[in-house]
Amino acid sequence: MSWACIARVLAEYYVEGNKCKLCGEKLSFKLTRIYKHFRQSHPEVIEGKSREIVTFNCPICGDRLTLFPLQPLLEHISRHPIIRQTIFSSKCVEKVFSNLYKCKLCRAYYDDELLIILHFLIKHPEVFS
Repeated sequence: MSWACIARVLAEYYVEGNKCKLCGEKLSFKLTRIYKHFRQSHPEVIEGKSREIVTFNCPICGDRLTLFPLQPLLEHISRHPIIRQTIFSSKCVEKVFSNLYKCKLCRAYYDDELLIILHFLIKHPEVFS
């Protein structure tokens, strides 16, 4: 798992504005600095050992999932191809550019396929019903 992928997920779910949601420290918008902050100040989040970890239920099988560590989450998603099929072959997502996705339900934009998948799993699980 690349550091950039981890940093993008951290930025989406653990940074609000320019502040860390866990400690309130002001952060740069640069992914390298966000990643460094969490590696140094909150390594337990990336390792999946924090009480502050984002959790949600898989809309397909009901298993309780955690955002981190990312690898088991990605493996779980890959076991349910219907997740990708539902998101990308429905009227849920508009591909604006080759690497920019728009959620048609709330108009959020993501420049990473993993982030749009996580967005639907966490924010819009009803699309899988």
